[in-house]
Amino acid sequence: MTLNQIDRNYAGCRHLGCDPAHLPIALRGVAVVGGGAGGIELALALRARLGPTPPIALVEREPRLLADRSPAVARRAARAWSQRGIRVVLGRAVVAGDDEGLELDDGSRIRAHRWLWVTGAFAPPLFAHSQLSTDAAGFLRVRESLESVDCADLFAAGDCISLEHAPE
Repeated sequence: MTLNQIDRNYAGCRHLGCDPAHLPIALRGVAVVGGGAGGIELALALRARLGPTPPIALVEREPRLLADRSPAVARRAARAWSQRGIRVVLGRAVVAGDDEGLELDDGSRIRAHRWLWVTGAFAPPLFAHSQLSTDAAGFLRVRESLESVDCADLFAAGDCISLEHAPE
């Protein structure tokens, strides 16, 4: 279900005075996994679109959100999600999920009928087991044209690559 579909369903139900208990299952609880800028932005966008309900939880395995940003930025962001009623769970990893929600590494659960995974990029193990050139983190090294630096017939794009001319 896309954000637009969630938005249309929820707005239609609110306009008709529906009880949230009768909403589609996706609107009775949403969990966003990943406490970086993308996860926070998505959680805030969901809250803006859906209003004060359904429950929205933001889960991050690090001890604070925006771990790669300054503490001052993290504090400003904390005010934003606190004011909007977004539940934040820090220092916990998701270990399982089912139709009722997510299970965390301490055995606790988050009730959420839809989960949105917004975690950082990682290099697939495929490259480590190949003879292709990778950067120190295991991402495939490609030229500006997105062709592998080792093989002109192999192209790659997205979160699995490291651009030779702009490695960061």
